Amino acid sequence: ARLSEVGSLVLMILLNFTRGGIANPFQDIFSGFGEMSASSGGVIVAPDGGVAVGFDGMYASIASTLVDDRAVLFLYSLIYSNHKFLNYVLSKSEPDVLLVPLLRLLHTSQHWQPNHKYMLLIVLLILSHDALYCANINTLTVTNVQSWFRDRTLGSISLGSLLVVILIRTIHTNLRMQDAFLNSNCLAILMNLAPHLSNMHPYAASRLVSLFELLSRRLLALSPPDGVENGWEGA
Repeated sequence: ARLSEVGSLVLMILLNFTRGGIANPFQDIFSGFGEMSASSGGVIVAPDGGVAVGFDGMYASIASTLVDDRAVLFLYSLIYSNHKFLNYVLSKSEPDVLLVPLLRLLHTSQHWQPNHKYMLLIVLLILSHDALYCANINTLTVTNVQSWFRDRTLGSISLGSLLVVILIRTIHTNLRMQDAFLNSNCLAILMNLAPHLSNMHPYAASRLVSLFELLSRRLLALSPPDGVENGWEGA
């Protein structure tokens, strides 16, 4: 809805407004609010100024509105600054509710500005730091991605394998742009995920091998010939 879009933009302005080193009270509240009981509704403000909101409703609302960079900015600000909400997200037994919309956005974000892609990748990077989360997404299977992923018929695929596929596609797309920061973040997520990969989808495995071959060829092309690195060439 238009009202919610405007509201989220106003909130982002309030959170990121700084002036002369003066503390921003909105940042303090945003980073410190906790979860209220499921039986409560709305927002609770304690006498000491503490704020509690319903994480269930917030999580569902964010997942259902991840359609553009504004929603990603809100999610990035939230999980980066509020560790209570981050821990809530990591503990969810159905991570596909949030992860699939994030991967769909990454898959369709070729025309986004680089800084918008960075936010999306940093969200995924933060989530991938949690070993239990990475292990969990490799045990869950999704089947409803063909409506937006049309590169290949995947059928049933684990969330972990889907993440590998989308990240490698992003790397291939951006190799031509030589965006080192973006590709470094993609590779960092893959490194965090690697120890927990199991029963990989055949397409994900083949894409991983193709990425290794591509990077190996590029490394060999950049490597100096034998002897040059020592300052001489053989006769």
